Amino acid sequence: MMGVEISVFAAEKARAKGLNVVTGKLENLSVPDKYFNVITFWDVIEHLSDLKSQLLLAHKMLKAGGLIAINTPDSGSFAAKLLGKHWHLLVPPEHLVIFNQKNLSLLLKSCGFNILWAGKVGKKFTLQYALQIAANKFNSNAIRQASEFLKNTFLGKIRIPINLKDNFLVIAKKS
Repeated sequence: MMGVEISVFAAEKARAKGLNVVTGKLENLSVPDKYFNVITFWDVIEHLSDLKSQLLLAHKMLKAGGLIAINTPDSGSFAAKLLGKHWHLLVPPEHLVIFNQKNLSLLLKSCGFNILWAGKVGKKFTLQYALQIAANKFNSNAIRQASEFLKNTFLGKIRIPINLKDNFLVIAKKS
């Protein structure tokens, strides 16, 4: 098992936990064609300017019948439509491209994948991280101080489920 992570910080954290993680993108992996059974993109594709080339490379790296799983913000969600330009997942320059289920499915099909399942998913965030995001979104020093206060505390590590139904997961099979 191996991973690739575009964030230097996150890759170093993973390696410190004993995980086999390369910093970079898929092209930084030295593996033969048809090497993987599964490739996942958890909260990644919205950060990529060259997504189609990454999906084509993933297709090449997958064994026959291999799976790709992608989790990403859903621009077609009720929350995205209701909040418009104030939607919390519109965060340029971090998020370069935002998808909905229809256009991501079309892109995956054009790269040689068949959609097996697509649906809404929720996530769990630590209380400290949720406050950090809120502080950044609302530019609030009071919330930022609360987030900092909770850093490395038991309370700050409590994971809370948040499901605004504005993320989706697609599972597709190499055709």
